Amino acid sequence: MINSYESKHLKTQRRSPGFEPELGYIQEVEEGAAILPRTIFRESEQSPLLKITQGDELLSSERGVELSDTQRGLLTDNKYLEARISMAILDEPGQVGDVMDGYAKRLAKVFGELTTNNTIGQTKVFFQNTEKTLRDVFQATTFNPLGAASDQIGRQPEGNQADVVNWLIERLNLPLSESVEDKYLHVLTKVKAISSFGTTLWQLFAVTSEHLESNKQAVNELLHAAGLSEKENSILWARFSEFKRENTISVVR
Repeated sequence: MINSYESKHLKTQRRSPGFEPELGYIQEVEEGAAILPRTIFRESEQSPLLKITQGDELLSSERGVELSDTQRGLLTDNKYLEARISMAILDEPGQVGDVMDGYAKRLAKVFGELTTNNTIGQTKVFFQNTEKTLRDVFQATTFNPLGAASDQIGRQPEGNQADVVNWLIERLNLPLSESVEDKYLHVLTKVKAISSFGTTLWQLFAVTSEHLESNKQAVNELLHAAGLSEKENSILWARFSEFKRENTISVVR
């Protein structure tokens, strides 16, 4: 049996810095507009939601939120806008490219040390439930996915015979402000490399406490060798610790 429960009437609360709406206020309405109750349909007050109506209008159901034609049109327009902005940045990155270049050059130093410094590259870390060398970790997470045989964005062009690491370091060091053919491909390579590096570090830190300190030390020694960190002071850990939350399943605490 399906029962209906009338929700509280809608009222208006003005938003201000630090605004925290009360539970009874579930939507803003224009001042003077008719205030209609919302009706919630479920089998009991504790059972899953079946649908929500407001007057004769269906707002939400098991299929999801219902959108009006106007709302659908706005969403479509926004998607086109985001796509055009993204393509414009890929073609002419401008100041975005300057920022990206700065990080890419630093990352090139890290990858250079990782592949030429055997002491750093052969450092053991714990990754995805097994022990591996730091070099092998990045080979799997970053270098292989950017190889010519990959299907990833920003990958090495087909037919390019250069070692993928050497090719990647060269690409990371090439400023986007220079006139280069197919500039968007250079942008995608830098985006992919920076993203992959960050994801890999997160995975290295998302291990049990038994392996966390050794992984942190390995990463910091890599950054120190690349000239990006003091030996005894990790520049990364403070940033990762910003994401820690009470009562979360995470080793970043």
